Amino acid sequence: GMYIPIMPYSMLDVLDAPVPFLVGLHSRYLKDVQAPARPIGVVFVDLDYDIVHLGFEDEDLGSGSLYGRCTPALPDKDAAKLRSKLEEFGGIAYIPSEQGVVGRITYGDGQNMTNKEREAYAVMSRVHVPMASKSERSNLMEMSDKAFPDNEILKPIHGFATEEGTLTEKEIVKSDGWKMKGLKAKKGSSGSLSSQNKEASPRENPLNMNELAGFSTSEIRNATLRFFASIFKNYEKFLVKGGGEPFQREAFLDDLKLKGNSREFVSQVTSSQMFERFVEERITSPDQPEMRLFDETIVAKNNRSKKTVGKKKETPFLSDQSGNITDTFAPPPPSNWGLPDDGRSYHYGMFPKLDPKAFGKIRYPKQWSAKQKQRGASSAALREQNKIMSNHLAQPVSVTPTKPVGSKDPQQKNPIMNVEWAIHALSYNDSVGDFQSGATRDVALPSDTISSAMKEVLSARRKQSILLKLIIRAQACCRMYIIRTRYLRLCVEFKK
Repeated sequence: GMYIPIMPYSMLDVLDAPVPFLVGLHSRYLKDVQAPARPIGVVFVDLDYDIVHLGFEDEDLGSGSLYGRCTPALPDKDAAKLRSKLEEFGGIAYIPSEQGVVGRITYGDGQNMTNKEREAYAVMSRVHVPMASKSERSNLMEMSDKAFPDNEILKPIHGFATEEGTLTEKEIVKSDGWKMKGLKAKKGSSGSLSSQNKEASPRENPLNMNELAGFSTSEIRNATLRFFASIFKNYEKFLVKGGGEPFQREAFLDDLKLKGNSREFVSQVTSSQMFERFVEERITSPDQPEMRLFDETIVAKNNRSKKTVGKKKETPFLSDQSGNITDTFAPPPPSNWGLPDDGRSYHYGMFPKLDPKAFGKIRYPKQWSAKQKQRGASSAALREQNKIMSNHLAQPVSVTPTKPVGSKDPQQKNPIMNVEWAIHALSYNDSVGDFQSGATRDVALPSDTISSAMKEVLSARRKQSILLKLIIRAQACCRMYIIRTRYLRLCVEFKK
């Protein structure tokens, strides 16, 4: 997947990427591109006006459906607990729109979704917004766009605190015996949405690093983790080690005993590539920190159940507090070295042109060794690599080509053999004597042979990249053609 906090307008093609992504885009896109013309399968969250645009499902491409995406059918009990925790630890930071509508959702071509068309956890409600708070949301959103929302540029240079950043230690507080890696915030009550907005109260700068009283990012993360731990609490029983499918999906779904729509939601989750990757890593690398965190979270949940009295299991990973982050680093303010301290202030109408001569020494990225073990490699890939290595390195073989790579030999018609030879040569050069009994490395390959093999592999990678780029562009054009056709058909029907 991809995560781009602030995506330039010139990278709009990313919205047609066939992979999961989370990007931040300027709100003018929602004005420039109407709902029928937006990419299929992409959800847009309008922070300015507090609206979620669901759009269409990918399955609607060929069916001509005009209904659009629905709210996911989360398991009722788990969804209710998740919403309650989000309101408790995140509701204090919510700012309603001027209309006082909470949970506005559009779908399809932009029509509003009524409560009858939603799941129980996603119902729309209204809150009272005092007259003095009508423009609070728009004012804070406008302030968040400013680099210096409090006019810090007018502060004299002697007001700068330090030249170095500062470390601020935070207290770790356990809440109800729930232990979690990372920062802990003090637990506080925030009330419901309706009670929070009865009185107008000044809010802090949204760019302030300090959390609001009653708001806790760690508890929000914990609530989301508990949600998935509750659904997949018995997943380990359905893992299959060895050949065949690694996870018994249908048996797992039957064990959950969910209703039709909720069962379909969990079925889609277990069919995703992300879950398949999770299952592979859980089978091949169960001791990874991420796996231990999720498994012990399930154990901690079961320990709180009344059915496990006297049968509670230990959670050493969750109980270990040695890796907790207890401080936050604040970046240093602008330097005041060499500037006159006579009360003057400095500001620029545009980003200044920097002097490359004043840059410090460039720190080049660390080069990982070719023999570095790749974290999270899929079991299928590892089996394929082991198969290739065992076939070619079980006995000493000569991989020096009789003709240099790229020679104009008319009989050399199959370029795939060159790529296979190159991979064989690089693997052989990087192998060790104890890879397999009897597979000894007698003579190292010449440097020009390794160079030729590397060029062949890089050439193949470039060709694959060009082909993949063409496929993505063709896919984007096809999607937009279908969307425009549907939009024109609706326009014609509307005129009739």
